[in-house]
Amino acid sequence: MKLDESLALRLQFLSRVVKKEANYLQETDARLFVQTLNVFDLRRIVEDALLAERLDAFVSRFGRLQDTLADKFLPALLERWQKLEAFSKLMGFEAVWDFDLKHADD
Repeated sequence: MKLDESLALRLQFLSRVVKKEANYLQETDARLFVQTLNVFDLRRIVEDALLAERLDAFVSRFGRLQDTLADKFLPALLERWQKLEAFSKLMGFEAVWDFDLKHADD
């Protein structure tokens, strides 16, 4: 049984997308939170277009990253994990999946 190569390629692609989205979010975070935002800063969003734009970019990028992780990356990762688990059991490697957590600190 050959593991699904298209799933592996999809995971590689999605991990590149997640990394780019995280980098964009980090850049926006660095610009938005140069100083700590307080209630007075948030009240002046109506007058300060640059602050409003940065806040909007942060919220959008955060949401996009969250959506990509939850809707695409994690399900693909779990699918890959399940296929690896099934493949290893088929090949007789059940012991790998029956790891005893009591011995994790050894």
